Amino acid sequence: LLLGSGLAALSIFPAAFLSFSAEPPRRTEKRLYPRSPFIYAFLIALFMWSIGTGGFNPFFNAYFSRFFHMSVESIGSLFSYGQLAQVAAILLTPALLRKIDDIRGIAYMQFATAAMLCLLAWARQPALAAVLYVAYVCFQYMSEPCLLSMLMSHVNPAEQSGASGLNFAVVAAASILAASAAGAMFARFGYPPTLATCALVTASAAALFFWLFRPGANT
Repeated sequence: LLLGSGLAALSIFPAAFLSFSAEPPRRTEKRLYPRSPFIYAFLIALFMWSIGTGGFNPFFNAYFSRFFHMSVESIGSLFSYGQLAQVAAILLTPALLRKIDDIRGIAYMQFATAAMLCLLAWARQPALAAVLYVAYVCFQYMSEPCLLSMLMSHVNPAEQSGASGLNFAVVAAASILAASAAGAMFARFGYPPTLATCALVTASAAALFFWLFRPGANT
């Protein structure tokens, strides 16, 4: 923790040498938050996606600790491997999207996320579950920068801050609801049924996303 804090503090020095060009004053817009069929459809799909993933993410460490009896050190190592794999996966995302269009690419990554959750629900070996978890976080975080980029490309520059605020407000609200519901389900039904439910919601979110934004859709 001390080393991490020290590294974060060192960022002050390169930041001190950054310079930004002065922007001309922008004309005040009447509407800060975007309003369009695309925005409403996007936020609905994002809400369902965040419900599906938000039911497992806060409890992954409890899942490996209580269900697989992994040590704290092993869970910490698994989390680190997942973070490293995310970096590589995000860097590979542009190459993937060049081969297929953005909508299909995002939907495929969301379906893959749901598949990893489903397999996690039935995994009984810690090593297999660890591999599935790393694959899960890779697919999940490969899609999220694409979603934000898609949102920003469909709003005016003056509305981008409002769109970003709506994006993160929906994610936060869905995550709170999902964590509350999943916590109660874990206590009553156990981990496999709850993970299977999260997988079903995530797959439904992927299907909804593709249906709403497929080529030729009104949004």
